[in-house]
Amino acid sequence: MNILKFVLTLIASIFAAYYLITGNFIVIPYMIFSLGLMMLAMGFSELEKERKSMAYIFFIAAAFSIFVSNYIFFR
Repeated sequence: MNILKFVLTLIASIFAAYYLITGNFIVIPYMIFSLGLMMLAMGFSELEKERKSMAYIFFIAAAFSIFVSNYIFFR
């Protein structure tokens, strides 16, 4: 699970760096989507540690991020 979180964080960071360097708005939905997936993975990690309240917060944040990225994709 730690490797998955690291890979998703790295992907989001690459998208953010690309956006900052080029100013290209095309990558923002991909960045938000990868951050949503990262929060989803963090929620499952918190469930394994039996911290349910933090897991629910991560799941809600992940759902919101994925919803926003899909809204931007299909706008």
